[in-house]
Amino acid sequence: MKSLKKIIAIAITLTMVATLAIGMAASAATIIITPPARLVLDDNDFGAYQIFTVTTADGSNFSYTINPEFSGFNVAGFMTANGIASTAPYSPDLQGLLNYIGDLVAGATKDELMRALAIALKEYGDGDGITPNATEISGTLNGTNVQFAGLANGYYVVFGEGIAKGGDKVTSLCILVTVDDFNGNPAGTFTIPLKADAPEITKTVYNHGENDWIDWTDISTSNIAEFKLDTMVPDMTGYDEYWFIIHDRMSAGLTFNDDIEVFLNGALYPATAGAVTNYTITKPAGLTFMISFNPEVFVNLPYGAAIQVKYSATLNKNALIGPDDNPERNLNEAKLEYSNNPYDTGAGKTGETPWETVFVYTFDVDIFKYTGEDDTPVAEAQFLLQYNPTDNYYFDDFFLGDNYLFVVFEYEGLVGGVATYRAVSYDGLSGAVKTALGAMYASAKAGNQIAAPAVGDYTLILTSPAGGYVKVIGTDAGEYELIETYTPSQFNLLPAPIVVDVIHDSASDNPIVAGDMGVYHIEQDGDETDVVGVLNSSGTIFPGTGGIGRTIFIVVGLTVMTGAVITLIVRKSMAKTRKAYNN
Repeated sequence: MKSLKKIIAIAITLTMVATLAIGMAASAATIIITPPARLVLDDNDFGAYQIFTVTTADGSNFSYTINPEFSGFNVAGFMTANGIASTAPYSPDLQGLLNYIGDLVAGATKDELMRALAIALKEYGDGDGITPNATEISGTLNGTNVQFAGLANGYYVVFGEGIAKGGDKVTSLCILVTVDDFNGNPAGTFTIPLKADAPEITKTVYNHGENDWIDWTDISTSNIAEFKLDTMVPDMTGYDEYWFIIHDRMSAGLTFNDDIEVFLNGALYPATAGAVTNYTITKPAGLTFMISFNPEVFVNLPYGAAIQVKYSATLNKNALIGPDDNPERNLNEAKLEYSNNPYDTGAGKTGETPWETVFVYTFDVDIFKYTGEDDTPVAEAQFLLQYNPTDNYYFDDFFLGDNYLFVVFEYEGLVGGVATYRAVSYDGLSGAVKTALGAMYASAKAGNQIAAPAVGDYTLILTSPAGGYVKVIGTDAGEYELIETYTPSQFNLLPAPIVVDVIHDSASDNPIVAGDMGVYHIEQDGDETDVVGVLNSSGTIFPGTGGIGRTIFIVVGLTVMTGAVITLIVRKSMAKTRKAYNN
């Protein structure tokens, strides 16, 4: 028998075996397989074959005896397939092959031969898939680990799969390990990490109200939502190439802006570097885009390197408003496709992460202009909608007038008798439109009536129709002020703006799970309401001389005249009395 030192060298090459010493003790060895952070284990996915038994007489001279089940292993065929001309000075059998490989200098060739031998031994034990050549040893689940207990001392190949997030399985490199139960390891327990990994991906959207990257945001239509994908280079030990593909798709309410940037460890990672292609970006059917990393280049990236992808989309006219039974509400989602078998790395030999989803919410506001106790609609009243942001991120999306921000609208016409306006971004308008809006603002501030818009026109002014109802579609959450600039001649302007709050009630990290789906409400001057009511009253008439003033004048005049008559009569009476007295 050959020296055990050769087998020890092989085990160290794989970094899959503890300090090894063999003796004549009774068999009681245990192999424990532990999962990496991103995988879970199921004992039904694991097995082992014993290749050799091991004995020793004095703890330093060891004897390996091949398991008869593996005596038919085609050593010559393996040598030919892997470029080994001879195992000299060792015998041309399996033990001689192991000793030959053990003598090789540590490096890629030695590692590759050991990986190839491990899978070849496993596949030989499996047989033709119907009749195995060897007796498979089953593992059992112990907490999060899989263990093989009560093993006879020997040399084993252990194989299995980990389960990734989403349920796809990732094949581990086969593990070659010698186990024993003596000489420094009386418990005979060998703990070995599973040689497999699976990447994960996180998707977020920037929420300026929260000042953080989270899984939802709320913006006005035609505003830009910024997205970010974060993942990392997985452990690709044993792979000759590695498929790593990002799939992304957006709902109809989002328009992709074609502005992808890829970063590796914080530095911009170009699609090409000289003649080398790092990745390609395509737009296959059913996806917004797909980033396919070059498998032959990606496999050489350092383990743990951070990969980040940034891009944006514009919320368009197809955006869904507020809560709805449809869960696909202005969503953007991404998933990762990755290699999951180091022994089969061709195209399509991959697993996938679950879709990661973020949401972009937008809301609407209903306004009713009326008068009187019977809520009579008032037509041709006009308003500006001032926005009071909590930060200046969206500054360019609004018209700036007198140091205040005002919402710009596109008029969509009468919908069921309701004048319908959609909030749009000022920044994206042409220079001519911006000039016209500036003139419109100045005229409205001067109290002039602004001509009603045609469908498709951009305007700052909301004009009430005959029915009194106005709908503003696609607003961001936040505080607004409704300012009346013009009202029909028989009515007075509002003495002060109406404060309108659009309040997004969602505070969850996962709107779908929480079931809130962008729930929101409107407040008018601090009170919750379904419709912002704008009440105008006719002015009262100032008093005139033909009114109460004239009445007072007549009453006072008659009183004075009556007093004069009474005084005259009294004086005449007193004169007669004095004359009679003097006589």
